Amino acid sequence: MPALHELQAGVMDALFGRQHALEPLIRRTPTVSIAAGRRLEVYRNNLRQVLGGALAAVYPTVHELVGEAFFRGLARHYLAQHPSRSGNLHAFGEHLPGFLANFEPAATLPYLADVARLDWAWHAVFHAPEAMAVDPAQALAVLAAAPDAERAAARLPWPDTARLLASCHPVFDLWRWHQLPAESRGPLCASSAGQALLVLRSDGQVRVMPLTAGEHELLQALAAGATLGAAAASALALDPALDLAALLARYLAVGALGIPQWTMAGQ
Repeated sequence: MPALHELQAGVMDALFGRQHALEPLIRRTPTVSIAAGRRLEVYRNNLRQVLGGALAAVYPTVHELVGEAFFRGLARHYLAQHPSRSGNLHAFGEHLPGFLANFEPAATLPYLADVARLDWAWHAVFHAPEAMAVDPAQALAVLAAAPDAERAAARLPWPDTARLLASCHPVFDLWRWHQLPAESRGPLCASSAGQALLVLRSDGQVRVMPLTAGEHELLQALAAGATLGAAAASALALDPALDLAALLARYLAVGALGIPQWTMAGQ
């Protein structure tokens, strides 16, 4: 008999369709006469259904866009390449956007991978740990009172409860249309241009907020750890008309930005 960990690895190999000499170890009993291969297939089907259902729950927009039959097929292919490696199903499905970008049967839906990125961002911020509370008025007052050089050197931390997404496809229009009840949907009026988005959990609710190119540039730079001065310069190069004070007030208020780092040092 193999060691327990070897047997467990063999079971997982067999369930995910990888070659493993497990069947000779499965014995028939007086009450169970089903052949070993048939018995394993029962577990494989149960596993596919559970993980396929979990994948559909994480990617509801993708599921609706392609339909149940297509989604079941892509889920089987995805599971073969990216089996669940955690007992926590919240972590399952992270690689589906990249998988869809190279999934030949979905080649006629070039926007599908980015829609999946939006679904995953919604899922990720929903389950993210709570961010530190920020008093936006106080943070803005401190920034406003700081000398110019000090204000430009400030960094505003990015919380786990926020994600950015930029696509060359109208992913927000597609996502918003699919949030409507089927009976109340009119014709899909999607923009022909790409869209940038902020996905944010605020006051217990996940919000999907469209961004201009300048707004996305500002938030992307801050999320990457750039100073406020560098982020502002990059955003204003794209859109000189940006109202930086109003944008900082807005995104501090909804919790997309954290307390300026130098205020935490007591300066």
